[in-house]
Amino acid sequence: MIGRQLGYFGFLAYDALVWANAVRFITLKPDTAKAVNKTSNRFWLAGISLSILHCIFKVRVNHHFRVQQPHAR
Repeated sequence: MIGRQLGYFGFLAYDALVWANAVRFITLKPDTAKAVNKTSNRFWLAGISLSILHCIFKVRVNHHFRVQQPHAR
């Protein structure tokens, strides 16, 4: 769960740089802007991937718990 939050934090931080460059608040070299955008996208993908893994893990744990204790709700 912490990995997911770190992924989203990295995405938001780098995406803010992408936005600031797009509105000309800061000026990045084209190569740097491309690298920042790519890093932002990687953080986004990490956050989404870890979120999906977390959901799968929770489903498996809940299923295992209900199989062990069928009358618990």
